[in-house]
Amino acid sequence: MGTQQKKVLIVEDDQMNASLIAAVLEERGYNVLTAGDGDVGLEILAKDQEIAGVVTDIFMPNREGIGFIRAVKSRHAAVRIAAMTGAVNYESIFSTAQDFGADYTIKKPFDIDEFADKIDEMLRN
Repeated sequence: MGTQQKKVLIVEDDQMNASLIAAVLEERGYNVLTAGDGDVGLEILAKDQEIAGVVTDIFMPNREGIGFIRAVKSRHAAVRIAAMTGAVNYESIFSTAQDFGADYTIKKPFDIDEFADKIDEMLRN
């Protein structure tokens, strides 16, 4: 399956970040969906079984990233997850995210090409 068919869900409450990430991934041939929080993200995942990967922020309103990652892994085990945060204590946050099922972690701010390369790598594995 090439990137043409791969669907990626971006769960990010910052609309500007979500738009930037979506644009870069669409340029690489992904079909991108977006959600403003984890609850909406879970609704989208429940309706669309073709989503191969999720990029989620950790700190969001309603369902935050760690709870979202746990829910995704319990309901959609095959979906690959990249967790991102700009928090100062990102090492411990990323450790927790990985304990609950995140496959990749991305520190904000990030170089957009490096970010997209990480998503390519995540969805190839």
